[in-house]
Amino acid sequence: MKNILVKILLIIVFIGLSHLNYVQGQTRIKLIDIKINNQVNPKIDLLDSLAIHGQVVLDYKNSKRLHFDYKIDSLIHGESIKYKIEGFDADWINCNNFKQLVITNLDPGSYDIKVGIFNDNKSVEETWFHIIILPPFWKTFWFKLIQVLFFGGIILTLYFQKVRLKRKIETRNK
Repeated sequence: MKNILVKILLIIVFIGLSHLNYVQGQTRIKLIDIKINNQVNPKIDLLDSLAIHGQVVLDYKNSKRLHFDYKIDSLIHGESIKYKIEGFDADWINCNNFKQLVITNLDPGSYDIKVGIFNDNKSVEETWFHIIILPPFWKTFWFKLIQVLFFGGIILTLYFQKVRLKRKIETRNK
């Protein structure tokens, strides 16, 4: 009888401690893998990039179809999974797949991708990560500046050549 009471007390303490760990911020949502076009890219370890830099930086070619594999620990009855892309989505969107989030055709820019556990449309827990999609070189500020300077230089050169030719003609006619 005493052993049973001790076991019951240990179970209660264990359940209480695990609940305390959850309350203190241990997340039930864990990002497992990030894939580009559903393939692991051996040249880029995106999870390492996220762990080291706190963000994932991709070029525009690798942003057409992104797969985020995640794991949810102990989903309670009545809870649902939703995601939101800050800067792209206005509201939270229900996840049909509880293991993978697929995002397609993100424009170049900076985004916070959030995955959350909701109960009665109230957020119970959220996790997020930052992703930056770099624009193609022809859409960058520097490329546009170089274009303006280049074409401005051509226009100025043509203008000065025209002025010089006009002066040359005027000096011949005198």
